[in-house]
Amino acid sequence: MKRILQIFSILLLLLTLSGCPIMMVPMMGPMMKDKWNSGDPKVEAVVQDLAREGSAALAENQGPYDTIVLDNAKVSGKFIREGRFRSLLLEALRSGGKWKVLDGEESLSQAHGASPVFLNAELYEGEAMFHLSLETGDSRTKKAPWKRTFSRPVPESPSSHSH
Repeated sequence: MKRILQIFSILLLLLTLSGCPIMMVPMMGPMMKDKWNSGDPKVEAVVQDLAREGSAALAENQGPYDTIVLDNAKVSGKFIREGRFRSLLLEALRSGGKWKVLDGEESLSQAHGASPVFLNAELYEGEAMFHLSLETGDSRTKKAPWKRTFSRPVPESPSSHSH
């Protein structure tokens, strides 16, 4: 009987020790979800296309300003990190227009002597589409002279393919 209890105790101990790594995946999974979803190259490509389209439309409708200050760049959802969205948008704005582009998170002292317009952006997902809403705001009049929304289909994830 003593021998059976020793074996049972050892098995229980081994099961407990081996259970720790097994339980890490379900325990850490929800916390890591944001990081896993933020690096999808297909999602980044769609967001980059939306940023370029928005920048081109802004260039077509350029008002009496020579500087754009990216004020708010908000992401509603967990499909891309907000910092990555902001950098893709800044890159598209800097390459797409005849204006100086400043990041509102940086010092506005660089805008000295310029006539800036503030740009607010929101990226969100709805009905299998990614939507980018851009709105300019005049710093002097506090009006929003230009606002547009651009949309693109959400790319299919590899797990959604059926064989």
